[in-house]
Amino acid sequence: MLRALADGSVVAIDGKASRRSRLRGKQALHLVSAFVAGADLVLGQEACADKSNELSAIPALLEALMLKGVIATIDAMGTHRSIAQAIREQQAHYVLAVKGNQPKLAESIASFFGTGQAQGWKHVPHSYVESVEKDHGRLELRRCWAFDQLQCLANPRQWPDLKSFGVIEAERTIQGKTSRERRLYIGSIPAHAPTLNGSESRNICAS
Repeated sequence: MLRALADGSVVAIDGKASRRSRLRGKQALHLVSAFVAGADLVLGQEACADKSNELSAIPALLEALMLKGVIATIDAMGTHRSIAQAIREQQAHYVLAVKGNQPKLAESIASFFGTGQAQGWKHVPHSYVESVEKDHGRLELRRCWAFDQLQCLANPRQWPDLKSFGVIEAERTIQGKTSRERRLYIGSIPAHAPTLNGSESRNICAS
């Protein structure tokens, strides 16, 4: 990358099989890409043998980029301490998805969220925001909560400079059919729901 990005820019890191690259008897080319969310700007790519090797490709890609001041978002494939550390060493922030690859962490976030929701968020400091997006027949309502009660998480000290965790509930309607999804995140960003929601939504739109 030849120029620095503005502070707060969202850089999404995502792995996908390259279309039309599959040859007879050979696997498709798999690429891990870094792109500026919402700007159609690819910053760099790193090839790997298959999806299972994305974790080894991400550090090499990060090393080649100038990420100072940006927010790097990665799906659950990159939710590892070493990846978070590599991002922080670039003086960037991370927002990492939490799924089954971090079961204890996911369970602690879900448990905290469920308890707070059942109690109507009484005595639970948090930041909250809602957003609605319409695009080509798609309607999505997103509710985002952000928290800084790190002591409630499973082993929070393993994550460098961890400052927040959050939950996003998305309700998406396409051609009259509605689906619902709950997504969990940890981040080195402050517990500010609009920032988390904006980072996540720009990541999804770009991918």
